This record gives sequence, structure tokens and C-alpha cells, in this order.
Amino acid sequence: MKTPRLDPGLRRDIFKLAFVLLAGAGTLALFFLTPALSTPTLLSVMLTMFLSPLVAVLERRGYTRSIATLVVFSGMAVVCTLTIAFALKAGNLEWDSFQVKADTYYANAIERCRMMEESLKQKFPAISSVSPTDSLIAWSRSTGQWFVNNGTGVMGDLMVCVFLVPLLTYFLLNDGRKIRRSFFQLVPNRFFESFFLISHQITVALSDYLRAKLIEAFLVGLITTVGLAIAGAPYALMLGFFAGVTNVIPYIGPVIGAVPGIALFFMDPQLNEFLWPAVAVYAFANIIDTVVIFPIIVAKLVNLHPLILLAAVAVGQRYYGLIGMLISIPVAAIFKVVAMEVYAAIYTERKVRRSTS
Repeated sequence: MKTPRLDPGLRRDIFKLAFVLLAGAGTLALFFLTPALSTPTLLSVMLTMFLSPLVAVLERRGYTRSIATLVVFSGMAVVCTLTIAFALKAGNLEWDSFQVKADTYYANAIERCRMMEESLKQKFPAISSVSPTDSLIAWSRSTGQWFVNNGTGVMGDLMVCVFLVPLLTYFLLNDGRKIRRSFFQLVPNRFFESFFLISHQITVALSDYLRAKLIEAFLVGLITTVGLAIAGAPYALMLGFFAGVTNVIPYIGPVIGAVPGIALFFMDPQLNEFLWPAVAVYAFANIIDTVVIFPIIVAKLVNLHPLILLAAVAVGQRYYGLIGMLISIPVAAIFKVVAMEVYAAIYTERKVRRSTS
């Protein structure tokens, strides 16, 4: 019985594939382990995935890649500039009003907390040694001191992002296809089809998820802002913007987004009349998100079992905190794509062998 001879080029191709994977992993590690590069790069990749379909539409209409990228980028720059100008104009009025009354809000909140604390201690003497109000005061002071000490660094990082993100986004939109083509040329021919298919499916999955989450955040923020404005509540724009931004955090995002508004309207006696309308607005926005927006826009694109989503979010939060929660679902989608392709490759090959034997 003859032993089958191994393909003499297989070992070399495996080494080539390992080199490509190590090079890709090293590049990703370089960006993720360097905070000055990781945040702008991540934002640029997200914007690129969001804008790339628009560039593709213009390319199908006969425009070159460079012209299509320039048109889309210029259009987004104009839209963003007008939106930011409008938001700053409207937001500055709310922010100026909030700054004037911030000390009053803080004093009222502390007074209300002390009254609630004393009432609870009278009913439950066992907790007389606990002082949550003092802990809240200490936390607010330490948080304020942190912003004072690190405000310059935070502003510096923000300015770096403002400068780098547009440049990186334009570069990725214009030359991203060339970079991918150069990268794929390093992949051995025997692995090229599987490698290309997996990378394409991962890119599609991430792009769909990011676009869906951005649309979801915008709709939730819009519903919250309009609802609070109809109720006549102050700071509707700021509270709606915060609710939309925090909505990108899986599961606990809506709760975090509702805390500032409910706390403000609960703690300040002058704003108590807006408490229940605000609760109703946040609840309505969350119901619409859970029943309509998420199932239609996000869940169908991710196509993962809810238990897998919960497990992914829990693991991400356990090891990487808030950032882990944000990237947990995209990472789970990537693992699903890879696992399905590996499964198909193994069992399809087995079926082919059985059918030919």
C-alpha cells in the first residue's frame, strides 16, 4: 500500500499564509496598542464603511474612484458642517442656560438626596452608618477634579481626531481597494478563494452592522429630542443627543441615556412637572427601538442568536469594559463568519470525498 505523498508546495504555502496572518495581526495590534492611532483609525474605518456604498453607486454611474470619493467626501463635509453649526447654535443656548443653573441643580440634587437618605434611615435604622449622599458628593468632586487635571489632554486628543479622521477616511475611501488588492497578492493561490470570501463577508457584516447602529442611534436620539420638545422639557436637544449616542452601547445604552434627564427632572423641584413626561418619552423611544428599529435594521443584519449576543456583550464587558461592550457584537459576527466558512470547508470536503469514493 502506497502512502500518499504530500504536496511539496503545501508547506511553503502554509508558511506564506501564516506570514500574511501575522502581518495583519501585527498591524492591527500596532493600532490598537497605540491610543493616539487606535481611536482615529477606528473612527475612520467606521466612516469608510458607512460611506463606501455611496462611492460604489457613483462608480457604477461612470465616475472614477477619485472623483466619486471627492464628491461623497465633499457632500458629507458640507452636511456635517451645516449640522454641527445648527447643533452648536441650538446647543449653546441650552448649555449656557444649564451653566447658569448648574449650581442650583447640584444643590437641589444634594438636598433631595439627603432628605431621601434621612427618610430611609428613619425607616431602616440598620443602614444608619451608610452615607450615600456623602459618597455621591465625593464622587462628583473627584470626577470634576479629573476633568480639571486631564482636560488639556482630552482636548488635545480631540483635536488630533478632528485632524486625522478626515484625512484617514479620505485615504481609505480612495486607496482602500488598492491596499486590499496588494494585501491579497501575498496570499497563496490555493487559499486565495477562501481567504477572499471570508474577508469579504467580514467586511460586509461589519459595514452593515455599523450603518445599522448609526441609523438606530440617530432615530432614537431624534425620537427622544422631539418627544421632550413636545413635552416642553428643557435641554431637549442635549438630552436627546446623549440618548442617541449612548444607544450604541448594547442593552444598557438606553438606561444610561435616560439617567441624566430623569435625574435632573426628579432632583430639581422646579422641573418635577417634566418627570413623568420624560419617563414616558424615554420608555416610548426604547419600545420603538426594541420592537421596530432593532429587529428590522440591526438584528436581521447581524443574524445572531440573542443568547450569543448576551454572552458576547458579557465577555466583552468583563475583559475590556465599555469598549469591549461596543465591539463585542461585531467581533461575534466575525467569529460566526469564520466558523461557518471553516465548517463548510471541512464538511463540504468530506462530502465530496464520500461521493467520489
